[in-house]
Amino acid sequence: LSRPRGQILCEPCQGLNLAPGELIELIAPVYGLNDAPLLWHRTLTQWLSEDGFEKSLLEPCLWVKRSSQGEPRSIVLIEVDDLIVASHPGERVGLKERIQGRFKFGKWKSEESDFAGRHLKQ
Repeated sequence: LSRPRGQILCEPCQGLNLAPGELIELIAPVYGLNDAPLLWHRTLTQWLSEDGFEKSLLEPCLWVKRSSQGEPRSIVLIEVDDLIVASHPGERVGLKERIQGRFKFGKWKSEESDFAGRHLKQ
């Protein structure tokens, strides 16, 4: 993690058994800091690429995984830190397990949800 403005130091939480006045360095992106969105996007898109997804040439927020015959099998649409995931029924469980195995989600809704200000229902 490279921060152009230098290190971020903070007071430790209780339980770390550090001397009073000692600081710790924040070495990971943290929600709310200005580097977090870009680093989240890089991490997510790198994982998608490694899992066989390709970024759409027409819509850079859309990632598609195709069969060996070139047919779409799964798609992921990214809107900042929200995702829409759609998949062929035979791929759905495995894709969900892989994504949730790599990333922690606050909530994962199926069939019906709100996304980018719109209510969606499958």
